[in-house]
Amino acid sequence: MERPCSPQQNTRGTSVFLSSNETKMKERLRILLCGFVNHANAQNINCSAIARYVDKQKFDVHAFYAKERPLDREAFAGVTLHPVSVRRGIARLSPIRIFTQMMVGAYDLLYMPKMMRTDVTYATCFGQRKCLVSSVEGVISECVNNEPERRRYFARMSAIFAISRGIQESVEKHWRRGCPLLYLGHECPAMEERHRESVRTVVYVGNIKENKRPFLFLECARAFPDLRFIMIGDGDLEHEVREHILRERLSNVTLTGRLPNQRVYESLYTADLLLMTSKNEGLPKVILEAASCGVPAIYLNECYSVDYIEDGITGYAVPDVAGMIDRIRQLQGDPATFGKISRKAQEMAKAYHWSKLIGGYERFFEDAYLTWRGKKGTRKGL
Repeated sequence: MERPCSPQQNTRGTSVFLSSNETKMKERLRILLCGFVNHANAQNINCSAIARYVDKQKFDVHAFYAKERPLDREAFAGVTLHPVSVRRGIARLSPIRIFTQMMVGAYDLLYMPKMMRTDVTYATCFGQRKCLVSSVEGVISECVNNEPERRRYFARMSAIFAISRGIQESVEKHWRRGCPLLYLGHECPAMEERHRESVRTVVYVGNIKENKRPFLFLECARAFPDLRFIMIGDGDLEHEVREHILRERLSNVTLTGRLPNQRVYESLYTADLLLMTSKNEGLPKVILEAASCGVPAIYLNECYSVDYIEDGITGYAVPDVAGMIDRIRQLQGDPATFGKISRKAQEMAKAYHWSKLIGGYERFFEDAYLTWRGKKGTRKGL
C-alpha cells in the first residue's frame, strides 16, 4: 500500500502557493479567519488553531467569536476577536454583523472555510477583487459536494487547498483545478506513552447521525460482549441509538453525549482502539487525535481513504463491518502486533501537531496574497 504523505510533503498541484518566497513581506498581512473560535465545529476548531499558532510578527490576525459562549482570551493573545451574537444556536449568528466586519476591516486576505451565507454573498460581490482563500474538506464527485453553488463559490477563491490527497485528486478531476495539499493538525496535549498490549476499551467519537453510521459500531459491540464500547457525541440519531442499546441489552456500551475537548482527550487516552464507521469523510482528525494518545484506528474505506493511516502499520483500513470485526478479533489474539501498532500510531501523530504544520499555512497565505496582488499589478510592502 502507498505510504501516507508526511505533513511537509508536497504532492501535486502545489504550483506557486507552497513554493519558497525569496521576497519576504515587510508588513504584516491583515487576515480575517471566518470561523468562530470558541465553537466546536471542525472548521471553527481549525480557524481557532490557525489564529493561535500563526506568527503574529507576520500576520495581523482577526477572527469571530460567539459572545454568549465561553472564551479563553489568554489563549488568543495577539488576535483581534470580533463578537457575534448567538440566538438559538450557531446557525443564527448575526449575518449583518459578520458581513459588515468583512466589509470594513480592510483585510488583505480572508480565509472562508465554512461557506456560510455571508461568505457566499461576500464572494459573489467581491470575488477576484479581494484575496479570498478556502479549504476543500470533502471529496468531490459527480454528485457529491459538486452542486453549482459550491462550484461557483470555489471558482471565486483566489486560492484553495485540499486537506487530503483524495480531495486534492478529486478537485483536479472534477474541477480541473490544481491545489496544494495542507494537512489539518491536532493540538492534543503531550501524552505519556502508554504501552497497550491488549484491546479492552473501544471508542467512537463523532456526531450521532446517519452518515456516521453509529449502528455499525453497535454491531461490533454485539460481537464482543467482553469488551467495553464507548460512544462520545450527540446528534439526530442519539435517541434511536439509546433505544437500540436498551432493546438489544448491550450492557457493554456507554453513550456519553457530547464532551469538552479535554474530556475527549482523557477518554481517548484511557481507550485502546478507535472505530470509524462513517460512510464518507474528508480527513477525520479524530483519527489523528486518537493516534496522539497511542490509540490506533480501524476505519471503513469503502468510499474514502485516510492519509494518516498506513494499513497494518499505524492502523487499519477494512472494506466492511465484517472486516472490522475480524480485525478486532485478530488484534485480541495478537497482543504483540497490537502494541506495535499503538506505538507506531503515536509516533506518526507527533509530526502532525499544529506547531509543526503552521508554517505551511503561513506560506500558503503569503503566496496566495502575493499572487493575487501580482495579478492586480501592484504589491504591498515588498
